[in-house]
Amino acid sequence: MSNTRTELRALIKLAWPAAMSNLQWIALNFIDTAMVGHAGPNELAYMGAGRILTWITMMVGMGFLSGISVYTARAVGAGNEQGCGKVLMQGLLFAVLLGIINMAMLVFLTQPVLVLAHQPHSVIEGGVRFARVIAWLSVPQFMLIAISAFLQGISRPKIAMVISFIALPVNVALNAIFIFGKFGWSAMGASGAALGTVLSDTLVVILLIWAVARLKDKARFGIHWSFTHAWKEGAAMRRFGLAPAIAGGLENAGFSVLTAIAGTISIAAAAAYQDVMAVLIAGPSISLGVASAVSVRISLAVGAGDKKAVANRGWIASALTAATLLPIIIVFLQQPHWLFEVLSKDPQQQQVAVRMMTIIAPFMIFDGSQFVLLYALRAAGDQVVAAAVQILGYCLMMIACVWVGVYVFHMGAAGIGWGMGAGMVTTFCLMASRFWWVCDDPPALRAGFDAERLA
Repeated sequence: MSNTRTELRALIKLAWPAAMSNLQWIALNFIDTAMVGHAGPNELAYMGAGRILTWITMMVGMGFLSGISVYTARAVGAGNEQGCGKVLMQGLLFAVLLGIINMAMLVFLTQPVLVLAHQPHSVIEGGVRFARVIAWLSVPQFMLIAISAFLQGISRPKIAMVISFIALPVNVALNAIFIFGKFGWSAMGASGAALGTVLSDTLVVILLIWAVARLKDKARFGIHWSFTHAWKEGAAMRRFGLAPAIAGGLENAGFSVLTAIAGTISIAAAAAYQDVMAVLIAGPSISLGVASAVSVRISLAVGAGDKKAVANRGWIASALTAATLLPIIIVFLQQPHWLFEVLSKDPQQQQVAVRMMTIIAPFMIFDGSQFVLLYALRAAGDQVVAAAVQILGYCLMMIACVWVGVYVFHMGAAGIGWGMGAGMVTTFCLMASRFWWVCDDPPALRAGFDAERLA
């Protein structure tokens, strides 16, 4: 029991700053959605359409960079703290390259994707405008992910948390200027929200780089800002991120398909779906905090060669997530109306959103728990099978169930809710079964970890 309490304290110490940082970004998304929603339901549909490809490419990038926190923590666990700085340089170099690729994809591929998704002409035009502005976020966003993952890996998540909160008031002020047109600036609607996000996130990245450069013990972690041999030496970390990148991209492609399906139901359904996702994402933001914490804790165990700790830390983190999400689910079920009144002035849109929320909310506990186990499996070296489970549950199963609900049983927006719930439950059951199986012989320990080569 004492070991469980000790592990819980260690998890919470790592998880709460990461969760607060994530909640801050979720708050930004909520504010963007609310302010754009008050600019009109069409603008909200434009933002949703512009995000169809954005979410996919962003999650692919996050997957590719997922090895940063894992390899940093493994180096710490193995007693090679000097190697952490190498991981940071490898991650930053990779992040810049991914950002450039992501920018090009958003600029050139958004329109063809929306045409293939059979979106209305006006939605395509608005979505393309949004995507071409948000494309400028690519490089700073991936750099932010890389630095935050490094800080999590060395157990310094509070730095990213404190700095990330600076973006909130800055983003709100910029939204007021760009969305509605203030101080002589023309009203840009959804595209204005994109511009505000680009500028506020760029400021956060600059401050993060400054904070890392001023760490008092940066010499201890080998932070030297040299990219010599960084690409060659980062090959193992990039290979680690390949399976999570593919799975993350396909999972968000699944959610983008749901966006497209909602658009075929009605403008109100498309806008309501964006509202619901803006609210429900608060759950995954907390789960991501615990998931990133357990990833570090299990990576430390791998670096130290402690097989027993891998299993204990994974199951404790999963239980912690479920317990944390339960009160949030209760609030969502009991008081859903006021949330959507903030997000929209359209009564029909509010009604559709409330209906979807009451269906999906109870399934959040499965979604959060599977997400933690996904990160636990990655840290244990089982990222390939974990990716396959992620694709099966959140891409194939979820889309199939939503398709049946909407087009076979003609349930409308409710079909989206029930289909999403089915995907969450399926993914949790598969992920929990896999983690139980892997705990007997974690692949990362079986393969061995070379602390000097960080591989």
